[in-house]
Amino acid sequence: NGKDLATHSGKKVVMGIRPEHISLCDSTTENAMEGLVFSYEDLGENGYVLVNCSEGKFLVEKEGGVKFELDEKVYIRFHDQEVYLFDADDGERIL
Repeated sequence: NGKDLATHSGKKVVMGIRPEHISLCDSTTENAMEGLVFSYEDLGENGYVLVNCSEGKFLVEKEGGVKFELDEKVYIRFHDQEVYLFDADDGERIL
């Protein structure tokens, strides 16, 4: 379902991904993006790290009890099968 990706060549799209489908990784991981920790909230069983990358800010869900420093350099990667694209004009799902 959704629109055809080929019809959006050269057009603006919006990427959507859930925090649990983004992982922290090391710099050698394929397609890793470098960022800095913008904030971290430990909620006990899990926590949320907001990572500021040149591509934007991404919220990453992690297990609780892990400590992060503000402006700490980290690397993230997306679980490819969980990335969705939306038409920037009407919000309809493309992929």
